[in-house]
Amino acid sequence: MSPNKHLDSLTDDEKRALLSKLLHQQGSTQRSAPTAASENDKGLDPASREVKTQTRRPAADYSKWPITIGQQALWTHQDLRSDSAAYNLGFALRFHGSMDMARLLSALRTVAERHDPLRSTFVHSDDGIVRIVQPLDRVALQVHPTSNLSCEDLDRELKRAASQPFCLHDQIPLRCHCFSQSDAQHIVVLTIHHIVADYASILILLEEIHHAYFKSEQSPQEFEPYSGFVDLEREYLASYKAGVDSKYWESQCAKPGIARPLAPDRRHGDLDDETAAVHEICLTAQQCSTLFGFAKSAHVSPFMVVLSGFSSLLSLYSGESDLLIGVPVAGRPSSGFQKTIGYMANMLPLQISVSRGTVFPQLVRHVRETTLGAFEHAKYPFAMIAGNHRGSPSSASFSSLVRTVFVWDKAQGLHGSTQNQLSDGTEVESISLDESATPFDLQLIVIERPDRSLVMRFVFRSSLYQPPTIELFANRLRALVQNPPENGPTTLPQDRDRSDWSRFNDTQEPKRSSDSLHGCIERRSAVCPDGLAVRFREQELTYRELIDRSSCIRDHLLLNGHQHGQVVGLIAERGIGFLPALLGVLRAGGAYLPLDPELPWKRIDELCNQGRVRCLICPDDKLHLYQDRGLQLIGFDAAPVPTEQRVGLDTSEKFRASDSAYLIFTSGSTGKPKGVLTPHSAIVNRLKWMQSAYSIGKGDRILQKTPANF
Repeated sequence: MSPNKHLDSLTDDEKRALLSKLLHQQGSTQRSAPTAASENDKGLDPASREVKTQTRRPAADYSKWPITIGQQALWTHQDLRSDSAAYNLGFALRFHGSMDMARLLSALRTVAERHDPLRSTFVHSDDGIVRIVQPLDRVALQVHPTSNLSCEDLDRELKRAASQPFCLHDQIPLRCHCFSQSDAQHIVVLTIHHIVADYASILILLEEIHHAYFKSEQSPQEFEPYSGFVDLEREYLASYKAGVDSKYWESQCAKPGIARPLAPDRRHGDLDDETAAVHEICLTAQQCSTLFGFAKSAHVSPFMVVLSGFSSLLSLYSGESDLLIGVPVAGRPSSGFQKTIGYMANMLPLQISVSRGTVFPQLVRHVRETTLGAFEHAKYPFAMIAGNHRGSPSSASFSSLVRTVFVWDKAQGLHGSTQNQLSDGTEVESISLDESATPFDLQLIVIERPDRSLVMRFVFRSSLYQPPTIELFANRLRALVQNPPENGPTTLPQDRDRSDWSRFNDTQEPKRSSDSLHGCIERRSAVCPDGLAVRFREQELTYRELIDRSSCIRDHLLLNGHQHGQVVGLIAERGIGFLPALLGVLRAGGAYLPLDPELPWKRIDELCNQGRVRCLICPDDKLHLYQDRGLQLIGFDAAPVPTEQRVGLDTSEKFRASDSAYLIFTSGSTGKPKGVLTPHSAIVNRLKWMQSAYSIGKGDRILQKTPANF
């Protein structure tokens, strides 16, 4: 495979095999010249400009640097889902004061020169996935004049800048935009791909940008380069300890817990849709005082108490006792790497058991033992845990094993709004940018502030959960955190339970319509008569043609003396004529009985007799098969009734919502088949609910799993 070959040409199986190989086999370093690519940003104001500055370009060695196991998984996720922003780390800073754009760009490049992963691209070569350091001029600053934008439009532009996906083959994983509202009002949006940074790295980045912007005389603290961390991981994976850790996680995941304990509201939701929504609640220091006191008396951390509460609620909602919750850890070596910008975090899949009848202090002790045990084996890469468990790592998701994540964040300034003052007097305010995408179904990010207050951010996939569900869950967790039950069960007060569970389980749907099934189609035909209504193989019918052909069937039925409410037999043979015939029966005021053409004659006769069928509609080339059954026969392609014969036919609408639309018989597997008449109101209500609940549009297709006669 050529060094820069894109994986689009590979099949999904080939990609899975490739990642499986890469996660267990590290490539060696060689030298190669990468292909330069522009850092164009799409969707932003064309009036934006790129800041130019003269930069001392260091001698680029274009080395092929190896990457970690976690980086390989992140790279593969981004390569397979090029439109994904799930691993973007974006944050915004509002500056109240003048800014020197050239100086800001110079500061960015100074930091990128010290931390070369920020100016690297990631490509697949003969050595596997490698990182290639790019020249400093790839670090850019885009300035956008926004004085004429409303607050809503500006907020939209900020989020758009932070949520643009990265093409890691061609673009460096660092992007900076400055939105200038005036000469003394600027908002800087920095976006970094997770492949080169974790949350601790963001604080280091901000600190070094500030240091470089003001040209501080004090030199930044020295650090080990990120390549050293990659070497340490390789040494670890070749060690005896890695084998011990691997066996530990193998035993932990032998009987995995429920990865998605909070059942989705939208069970039809697109599991690949990473669009995120956020719900946030705040607890004051006073509201958290009982929590911190409980943690101190139980000799555990507040992190363990809140994780226990989170687990107990997930168990309560799901009815499951074994849960699988991902908990990220910093993963930084103790010395040399504290000021290194790079992706060093790791995810620990915790198996938490919430047994029936367990009191809360017991659960807290179990969580303590589980987390401390996991911390002893925290260096083993999560991507390898997931890969070993699945047999091969997921080709499309780094979160193949874990769908629910719990984060305890003490890194102030990364979430929420805070204010600081720079050394020149400029006030800086951090702006919270809600996550636009998430790789997980549900994340709880708990931010512990210096005053011991807490912020709980619930980041969830909007394709799976509705905001009221998450809000209810959050309120329950707030109540549990404020007053941890010292000797009580893990469930919550019964009266509150009944009230909340009644709301949670209130799935009753209102009756949406008293319309007829054929009336819905007729109205659609009036709106778009030439729109496509029916397609069967190479044949098509517009709505106008569908109505015209159904009118022929209706008129023939009425001409043969059909009465309102009578059942009409309909041979359910797949073809372009079936739906016009069905619609014609309904428009004549009848109910259709679908009949499988493969049924024995005796069975067809029994069904027609039980349904009191007088008329049978079937394909024209099959009419001769039913001539001796004592029934009136009409072909699917019946010619229009002559005008003179239509005179006197009553084609007026006499519909009632309780009228039957079709008659269906049970299989008879437990006795004699029984016929069931289904009214229009039930069918239309079901269809309109389904269209609303599943957001079905004209571009959607639904796979029917049963034939029309079932």
